[in-house]
Amino acid sequence: MSGAAHKLDSCPMLYKQLSDESTWNDLSNEANEALAQIELDLPRTFPDHPRFKMCKDTEPPPDSLIPSLRRVLRAYARRNKQVGYCQGLNFIAGLMLLFLREDQAFWLLCVLIEDILPGDYYSQDLSGCNVDLRVFRDMLSKRLPKLWKHFQEAGLGVEFFCLEWFIAIYAKTLPTETMLRVWDSIFLEGYKIIFRIGLGILELYEKQLLCITEPHELFAAMQDLGKSLIDADSLIKVSFAIQMKRTTVIALREKHRTEVIAERDSRHVEKKEHVSN
Repeated sequence: MSGAAHKLDSCPMLYKQLSDESTWNDLSNEANEALAQIELDLPRTFPDHPRFKMCKDTEPPPDSLIPSLRRVLRAYARRNKQVGYCQGLNFIAGLMLLFLREDQAFWLLCVLIEDILPGDYYSQDLSGCNVDLRVFRDMLSKRLPKLWKHFQEAGLGVEFFCLEWFIAIYAKTLPTETMLRVWDSIFLEGYKIIFRIGLGILELYEKQLLCITEPHELFAAMQDLGKSLIDADSLIKVSFAIQMKRTTVIALREKHRTEVIAERDSRHVEKKEHVSN
């Protein structure tokens, strides 16, 4: 349904070519940086999961998915030089590999990044993701104004919890069974589901969060939010009851993209002036 199978059928040998380590010679500095970051993130990928265990100074166990994850992430970095590798992709690709062959996981990752999410989502400065944090902030302030005020009073910005939600598409947030239901919705209906699910999680836990008066306790609660949410039906029901027009999402993204780009350009100008001085 996502279109990944069609892409695989259209280019059946591409993944094998991209993941072939013997062809990784004379790489650019950017590519080598991506490879180095991938190696750093491999042991951080679901370290408590038996299929992602890594042993120091020894080869991974025979059933380890670490070698497959390395190949998928390297192949994608080679395919999409503009994105290369971004932290968070290791969790997404890792979960895909629990259910799919390497080539299937590779093409599903391609669909997610290139066809479903905005093109600048995993750019080097994460501008697309930063845009969506602002979009979500606007949605939260309108949908759950009491909770938003509660967060503001505690000094809690949406980036504190939403960045991990969005960058890993809830792979680090929700139990696997629940997360798969969310991913089904994203691949079928598009990326605005990311906002629906975020608001749905907060709506389910709103009463509990409003009862927390100490800022440090609220911060701790937000870090664990959703990790025990095994009732996928309740989350989907609440999330899809939220009225959300695609045109509204697009308009909000365009508004905040303009702001993010202006701020980025301003920082570049300030940096140049500082260097020249």
